[in-house]
Amino acid sequence: MSSAPAAVTPRGLARLAQVADRHRRTSIAGWAVLLVAIVALGTETTSTFKEDFSTPGSESSRAAALLEQRFEDRSPDTIDVV
Repeated sequence: MSSAPAAVTPRGLARLAQVADRHRRTSIAGWAVLLVAIVALGTETTSTFKEDFSTPGSESSRAAALLEQRFEDRSPDTIDVV
């Protein structure tokens, strides 16, 4: 006398997977719309790229100022302070 196991109701991601599987085209269209919205919002909300890593008052800032004072003609754009 073996009885069949009771049907398990899927929860969480398993249920989401079943819905996405049943409605494939709608799921793909939804992901495409979401991707376009993220890209559109990302380009609208970001500012111009700015390469400014200054930290006023730090040792590296003082070292950069000292190098610029003493070696004006050979002042590098980037400095490696070890």
